[in-house]
Amino acid sequence: MPPARFQPGQLLPVAGQVRRHGGRRREAPEGAGAGEQPPEAVAGRGAPGHRGAEGRVRGKTLAPQRKREAIRRMCELTSISERRACRLAGISRDAFRHAPTPTPATQTLSARLVELAQARRRFGYRRLHDLLRPEFPQVNHKKIYRLYREAKLSVRRRKKAKFPAAQRQPLRPARHPNEVISMDFVFDQLASGRRIKCLTVADDFTHECVDIAVDHGISGAYVVRVLEQIACFRGYPRAVRTDNGPEFTSRAVDSPQFNAR
Repeated sequence: MPPARFQPGQLLPVAGQVRRHGGRRREAPEGAGAGEQPPEAVAGRGAPGHRGAEGRVRGKTLAPQRKREAIRRMCELTSISERRACRLAGISRDAFRHAPTPTPATQTLSARLVELAQARRRFGYRRLHDLLRPEFPQVNHKKIYRLYREAKLSVRRRKKAKFPAAQRQPLRPARHPNEVISMDFVFDQLASGRRIKCLTVADDFTHECVDIAVDHGISGAYVVRVLEQIACFRGYPRAVRTDNGPEFTSRAVDSPQFNAR
């Protein structure tokens, strides 16, 4: 066997020089013992926002345009200087005083967007983006929305028309046949699950079922055609009694040409 490289007497001085604290091992730190893992932190994300060095949750960063508006409000409502307001908002004074100038491509896109919005007044920014996609394929819907808001092209929601409440009249009974007829809808469902719509027409004096029109959809023009078919063999009644459904209050039913008959 080859002789050992170091003798036992030579290892002790070396170990004494390498180990600290006089050759004694250090005590284990307090807390988790040997073989035990420290408890992990609770999983999950923190509160939304940005955390500073002190751990305090801050609000989300505002856009440059919102920062400019906040600086103007601070200068108007308080005695704070513009320099300090810009420092608090995190924006330079040069960026506050000089708004970014849109590029020629953005100006062309904005002009085209305004042109389409004026031609299609009830279109929102998503449908306008579909129209602009063939001309500007590289522009996404977010930029269209930003230009849409800057140009103040938001479509106003239509309010439901409020009509003045008419004075109620007593219901006059019919005294002769074909004097007053009543019309109403009845709904049913087929075995396939598709709904059907039935327009029932009855004479108020004789209680006769004049006609029943069945279809999947009945509009105001459909109602006018049914009345004209009834008039071919009975003549036009003096009055028609209905509710305020959209089919009976449409332009086709309220047209002067039909009411004159």
